[in-house]
Amino acid sequence: MAINRKNVLRDLVLSSSYKEYGRQTVQGILRSLLEPLMEQPSPEGLLLMKLSDTEGISSILKRLEFSDVKMYSYCDNLANGKVINITKDDIWDTTEFVLVLALRYSAVLIWDWKLLNNGMTQICLILNSREISDIANTMFDNSTIRLNEYLTTYAPDRREQKTMNIAINKIVDCLNNVNQEMVFTQAEKENYSDAEELTEEYRHISEKAKLTAHEIKNNVSVIDLYAKIIEKRLDGIELDEERAKSIKNSIESINNATHTISSFISELRSYSSPILSEKQLSSVVNDAIKLAKPKADEKGIILETFVDESYRVHIDETKMRSVLLNLIYNGIDAIEQNGRVSVKVGGVENNFVKLFVKDSGSGISEDNLDKIFEEDFTTKIDGNGMGLPICKKLMKEQYGDVKLSKTGADGTEFEVLIPVI
Repeated sequence: MAINRKNVLRDLVLSSSYKEYGRQTVQGILRSLLEPLMEQPSPEGLLLMKLSDTEGISSILKRLEFSDVKMYSYCDNLANGKVINITKDDIWDTTEFVLVLALRYSAVLIWDWKLLNNGMTQICLILNSREISDIANTMFDNSTIRLNEYLTTYAPDRREQKTMNIAINKIVDCLNNVNQEMVFTQAEKENYSDAEELTEEYRHISEKAKLTAHEIKNNVSVIDLYAKIIEKRLDGIELDEERAKSIKNSIESINNATHTISSFISELRSYSSPILSEKQLSSVVNDAIKLAKPKADEKGIILETFVDESYRVHIDETKMRSVLLNLIYNGIDAIEQNGRVSVKVGGVENNFVKLFVKDSGSGISEDNLDKIFEEDFTTKIDGNGMGLPICKKLMKEQYGDVKLSKTGADGTEFEVLIPVI
């Protein structure tokens, strides 16, 4: 046993900073350190972790499991499939850390909640510096597998980076002060002169949102119930093939729509992070096409899809379907009568499937090109200006993106970038 071995990482924390940081700040830094790994053209590198929990970064870790980043843990709570426990001796005690080695990017964050008793901690934070090599070797020495070759492949910058790291720590200090002030404000808001008025306004908005969510969900339940009644009453009745297929598709569309609405109503009650999983892209696209078909049929618009079954993506299925449905609806709205809306794959680039949604409408005015992703901007009489901004937000949550590809007299095309498996 190595009980008497010195925890040198804790010494790094104590010698690096005398300031105290809250949990919210540490979690924010942690997300910021991991996100650049996914922004590389071909995510690869080494990620070493010792974490008591993964709150706030579970989605990022899940995404990294499908990349070429090698992930290792020094505690059992992260040992699953792609994340392997490699601790040799239990010398770190309560110290936690994350080390990143990648092409042209290296970072380390070390902290220990047990150093202080007030829910705060001191930290050691270093980015792109030769000091990281020494820290990495300390971790490698306590690993059951050989990791030294990673320092050769992804050697931290050999130039001195003290000025940059001092600047980064100053920014972190500022963010921590803001976070602490927000916590204090939340705890003490009842002491403010206008606290009662603010609290009442918040309560009113919150209650209205809950009532609205409740009423919508009740009506969605009715729709879902009658879909099941229709399906049951049709059971055993002989119908011609075309009519039976049409009714089956209609019931499936109702079920998909009610599921999507229910998911978003749940988010009105409490914000939910995307649930990312491996999905077949063609299946999600076909679901969106089915939901949009009744609206397209009313205007004599043909919906086309060119997505084969070979594309596997890492997405939140409900949110991705909502993005596609929104873009398809926009395409239908842009066509007066008898046109086409197509959804097709344009290949894979930098670990993203490029999916294009194109309509044969009259295009977007040049004056409006810079505004289409702004909230509250709309050119529709009955629009609310939230469709495209929501699409953008939902894709960012899934580490993808949506952008305008082209527009003109022959129509508009949007490009959706989706993380590929």
